Amino acid sequence: MKALVLFTFLTSLALSAQAQDRITMMSGVVVPCMIVDNEGIDIVYVRHKNFDVRYFPTAEAAQAATWANREKKSTWCPTLVNQVERIFELGKESQRQVHRSDVFSIQFEGKDEQVLYALDEVLGDWMTLDEMRVYMAGEQDARNNYKAKWAFFAGIPVGAVTAFMAQGGLILTIGGPVLYTLAQLAPNIRIRENTITDPSHVYNEIYALGYERVARSQLVLQALKGSVIGMAAGIAGYFLFPLED
Repeated sequence: MKALVLFTFLTSLALSAQAQDRITMMSGVVVPCMIVDNEGIDIVYVRHKNFDVRYFPTAEAAQAATWANREKKSTWCPTLVNQVERIFELGKESQRQVHRSDVFSIQFEGKDEQVLYALDEVLGDWMTLDEMRVYMAGEQDARNNYKAKWAFFAGIPVGAVTAFMAQGGLILTIGGPVLYTLAQLAPNIRIRENTITDPSHVYNEIYALGYERVARSQLVLQALKGSVIGMAAGIAGYFLFPLED
């Protein structure tokens, strides 16, 4: 029993030792870093090339997680189930800077959060502070949980067929990928409940706005990638097996 208590204490100590400054971007992404200067228009900070902040149900689960499996049984924000934070960092450190308008808040190690966002309808910031937090939660859930693989795989045959049938015609060759990608701007984004981290955000319109913004971007990007790959295959097919007159 004493060994278990000692292990839990040491694990918690090791995890808490990772505490550091952090910047919360307007996209909802939390950046663990060391803030160098926050007095000017740009906030200067030092961070690793790759990073992630995850929350686990126990200290043991957090300690056992690796970069490859860190998303299993964890969330990107604290929940009733997942409360133990672990910061993952990979790659070299480098100094970077970000404009204050792109930052929601900053927090120095051991100090309270300093919110930089403010409601200003003249600048287009029409949401209240609480609404903005919900909006960013939607952005983060979409970034972590929304998958648009179907748009990628469906785009491959679309690009391939249109490029092959074009038989060297430039407009028709690129027309397939362009039209298919633009078509992804029309359908509604379906938010599945299992992709919502906080159940209180279900049916929340502000949350849905943030979710839709990121999900739509991912949908369009995957459609473009798949159709361009298909287009390349279609062009190759045209040279290898041209249609006979």
